[in-house]
Amino acid sequence: MNIEQRLKKLSDDNPNYALLWAQWEFDKKLLSRALNSVSRDFPHYSLHDSSHSSTIITQIEKVIAPNIDKLSATDCWLLLESCYWHDAGMIITNDEKKDLLKDNNFNIYLQDLCQSDSDLAIYAKIVLDKKNKNDITQALLISNALTFIIADYFRKIHAKRSGEHVIDPDRIRVNSPRTSLIPQRLFNFVAEIVQCHGKKKESILEIAKYNDGMDAKDYAHPRYIAALLRIGDLLDIDDGRFCATLLANIGDVPKTSTEHQHKHASIKHLYIDSNVIEIKAECEMYGGYHAQQAWFDYIESEFDYQKRVWNDIVPASDYRALPTLGVLSCTIKDYITIDGKVPTLSLDQKRVYSYITGSQIYSERLPFIRELIQNSVDAIYYSAWEELYESESFLNIDESEKRSLFIKELEKNKIDIKYYKTQHRNQDSVVFSVKDTGTGMCLEDIKKFLKVGSESITSRKELLRTMPGWASPSGFFGIGLQAVFKMCSQVSIYTKKIESPFYEIIIFNEGNEFFNISIKEIKDAKKKKFIGTEVTAIFDEGIIGAVSADSLRYHELNELLSRYDALEYNEDIYFHHYVNNIVSKDFTYSNIPITLLGNEISKDFDCNDYQPEELILESDYELGIDYNLKIDMRGTNSLKYKFKGVGFDTYSGFGAIAGVINIFNNDAGYWLTIDRKKGRTDRMQELIDLVEKVAIKNESMIRKNSENKAAADFFYFSRFDSTKDNLWHSYIINDNSVDEYLFKNRHLTVYNNNSFAMYNSTVPYIHEVSIILLKRIVKKMKFSLHAQLAESKHFLRDSQVVDVTYSLTFKNDGQHRFTATTDLIQEEIKYTRNTRLKRMYFCCYDAKYDDISIHRKFINDLMGSASVFSTWFDYVLIGPKETVSWAEDINNIWNFYKERNCLMVPEDRFKELYKMLWTELDLIK
Repeated sequence: MNIEQRLKKLSDDNPNYALLWAQWEFDKKLLSRALNSVSRDFPHYSLHDSSHSSTIITQIEKVIAPNIDKLSATDCWLLLESCYWHDAGMIITNDEKKDLLKDNNFNIYLQDLCQSDSDLAIYAKIVLDKKNKNDITQALLISNALTFIIADYFRKIHAKRSGEHVIDPDRIRVNSPRTSLIPQRLFNFVAEIVQCHGKKKESILEIAKYNDGMDAKDYAHPRYIAALLRIGDLLDIDDGRFCATLLANIGDVPKTSTEHQHKHASIKHLYIDSNVIEIKAECEMYGGYHAQQAWFDYIESEFDYQKRVWNDIVPASDYRALPTLGVLSCTIKDYITIDGKVPTLSLDQKRVYSYITGSQIYSERLPFIRELIQNSVDAIYYSAWEELYESESFLNIDESEKRSLFIKELEKNKIDIKYYKTQHRNQDSVVFSVKDTGTGMCLEDIKKFLKVGSESITSRKELLRTMPGWASPSGFFGIGLQAVFKMCSQVSIYTKKIESPFYEIIIFNEGNEFFNISIKEIKDAKKKKFIGTEVTAIFDEGIIGAVSADSLRYHELNELLSRYDALEYNEDIYFHHYVNNIVSKDFTYSNIPITLLGNEISKDFDCNDYQPEELILESDYELGIDYNLKIDMRGTNSLKYKFKGVGFDTYSGFGAIAGVINIFNNDAGYWLTIDRKKGRTDRMQELIDLVEKVAIKNESMIRKNSENKAAADFFYFSRFDSTKDNLWHSYIINDNSVDEYLFKNRHLTVYNNNSFAMYNSTVPYIHEVSIILLKRIVKKMKFSLHAQLAESKHFLRDSQVVDVTYSLTFKNDGQHRFTATTDLIQEEIKYTRNTRLKRMYFCCYDAKYDDISIHRKFINDLMGSASVFSTWFDYVLIGPKETVSWAEDINNIWNFYKERNCLMVPEDRFKELYKMLWTELDLIK
C-alpha cells in the first residue's frame, strides 16, 4: 500500500478524513498544472514539475515501507501536500519579475554577484552593462542571462516562498479550496514543513512533534513529515531529470547547471528500500564528479543527523529506523582523483598566514600602528553615519550638506593614542594602546576578525551600502589586526557595541604557529557605559629602536631636529615623532580629533612639494573624488594620489596634470596593495581613466587653477580638442611660441629621444610632456614634418651612442607627412643598433618609399623603433636583420606584408624598393 492509497482507505472508512482526501485531489491536479510553469523560468535546472514531487513520494514510500500502515490520515495528507507544495516557491509571476527588476535590493544582489567568484558573475555583468539597442544578439544574450540570474535569486528563497504560497495560494493563482472544515493550523504545518526543506537540518527539531489531527483518533506529526520530505528530496537523484528540449531552448547554460546534468547522468546503480540505500555513479568529467560527491556528502550528513536524533523525530519508538547507507560510490572515468577529490590548487595555511601577517609584506617598520589607527577611524565612520542616517531630515538634503553634517559628527568623536614602558613576562616592554568612540564590536564582529580575510558581517555590509564614497570607511583586508597579533606578545581588546555586551578579548602570542585566545563578557557596570573599542598591544621594547634617525626621511629628520634639543636625545623621541607623523600625514582627512599622550595632533594639508598654506579641495561626487588640479608643463610638480586622505604611490601619471586627487569611492582593497602604500597595478588604467574624466568634466576649474593659461590651452587642445581663444598658439617651447614653429617655419631643435637635455648638451630643456602634446597637435591638424640632423656626438653610454639633436620644420599642408635626411635616419639606426631586439623599424622618411611602408598598427611587440619619429606618424619601414642575407630577409618581409594584406606593389617592385632603401641607408654590406 502506498501513502495515497492509505489516505484513500482511511477517508473511505471515516467521513472526517474524506475532507483531507478531497483537498488533496484538488491540490494534486491544481499543482500539477501550476508546477509546469517552473520549467519556463528554470529551463537549465532539473525538472521541478509534478514528476519530481511524485518521485519524492515514491522514494519516501520505499524508505518507510513498514511504517506506512502506521501513518495517520493527517500525516498522509501532510506528506502528500508537502511534496507537491515544496517547490511552489519556484513559480514566479510576471508581476513578481517586474517588481524584482525595480527593487534596489535586486540591484545590490547583482552588484554583489558581479564581484563574487560565482559562475553567474559573468551573467550579472551582462545584465548591468548597457546594450546596443540595435544588437539583437546582445538582446538575446541579456534575456538568457536574466533568466539564469532570476532563477538563482528565487532558488535561494524558494522554500520560504513555498510556505507563503501554501498560506496564500492566490499569490500564484492556484485556486486551492480552503474552508474551515480543515483547520488552518494544518495548512500552517504544511507551510512549516516545506520551508524546513530549505533550512539547516537542525531546524527539523523546531517543528512540533505532535499535534491534533482531524478527530479524536487522529494525530499529526509534522516533525516526522518534515524529516521525510528532506530525505525524499535528496534521493530524487536518478537519471532523466533534465529535459533536452528545454536545454536546447535556452542554449549555453552556466557551468554549475552542466555539472548537475552530468551528476544525474552518472547514476549507474540505484537501490532504495527500508533496509539499505545503494547508489553508484560513474562520472565522465571532473565537474560532474565534484557535484556528485557534494550530493553524496549531503545525503550522508542528513542521514547521520536524523539517525542521531531519530527518537526526537518519530511519532513512536516502534517506528522503523532509517535504512542504512550502504554503498555510496562515485568514480570518474579516464581521470585521476587526488584522495578521492577533484584536483584543486590550495594554499598551505600556516605558511600563507605567516606571509600575509609578516613584516615583509609591509613597507614600513611598525605597520600595526597604522592598522590600529585605521581600524579606529573606520569604526567611527560607521557610528557617525549610523547616527545621521536614522534621521529622515538628513536623507532629504543635498550631498554637500550631508558631508558637512557628517564631518561635524566625526568631530564629536575622538581617538586616544598612548604608550608607556613596562615589564611584561620579565622583559622590558612597551604598551601601545588606541582607544576610539566608534561603533564597537558584537560577537559576530569578533568572529569576523578572527577569520583572516573574511567579509564584513551582514549588518555592516547593509550599512555600508547606504554610505556614499566620501562617508564610507577605507575598508580593510581582514589582516590588519592579524599583523598586530603577529608582532606583539599580547593584545587585549575591550569593546562594546550599542545593545551588545561588553567583551574582553585577549590574544597571547606564544611564538609558535598558534595564538592562545580568550573571550569573555565583562559585567562591570561602569564599563557598560563605554561604546567603542580599545586595543592595547604589548611588544618588546627593542621595537622602539627600530624607529631611528636612519629610518626617517631627510625632511622628517630636519623637522625632528628643529623640535628637540640634541642634549635631550633618547630613542623615544624618534618613536613619538614616528607615530605623530603617521597621524598628521596619513589621517589628514579623517576629521576626527586624535590625541597622542593627551595632546591633540595637528594634521598637515599637502598637495605637492610646493606646499600651500592650506589646500582647498573641490569635490566631484559623481566620480567619487576630491581634487585640486592644474596644468603644469614644466614638470616641477606631479600628480599625487590619495585614498581617503592617505597618499599612495602609483605609476599612473597623466602628462601635464599636477596636483592631488583624493579618491573616496570603493574600499582600500579595490585600489591599494595590502600595506596601503601603493596602488594596485591592475588598477593603473582605471586611475588614468579617472583622471581623464576629471580633466574633461572639470576643465574650467583646472584652467582657472593653472598659472600658465597658454600651457593649459595647449594641453586641452592637444588632448581633448578644446581651446579658449586659441591660446595654445602662444605656448612657449625653447623661447619661441608654438605658433612660430607651426606657421612661421621656425626650426625646433629637439634633444635625444624627444625628451630633455643631459650631459653637456647646449640644447635648451624641453620637457617630454610638451613634445608628446605637440605630436598630438601635429597629427590633429595634419602638419607635415621635416627632420634633419642638427648635431651628433659619438660617445658611449651603456654601450649606446648618445647625444643626438634634431632640427624640426613643420609645414601646414594638411598632408601629415614625414620627411627626413638620410644621415638622420642612419644616425638613429646607429643609436639603436646595440639593443637586444633583432628587428627594428623606422619612420617612412621619403615619399619614394611609400609603396613599401606599412601602418604601425601591424608592427608587433618583437620589433623596436629605430626612430624617435615613428610615434609621430603612422607609416613605417622595416629594417633588416643583420644575421640573415639581405635577399633572404627581403623575402621574409615580403611574406610579413602578404600575410597582413598590406602589399601595394608587385613582388619585383617591392624587393627593388627595399634594396634601394637599404643601399641608401648603408644597411647592405
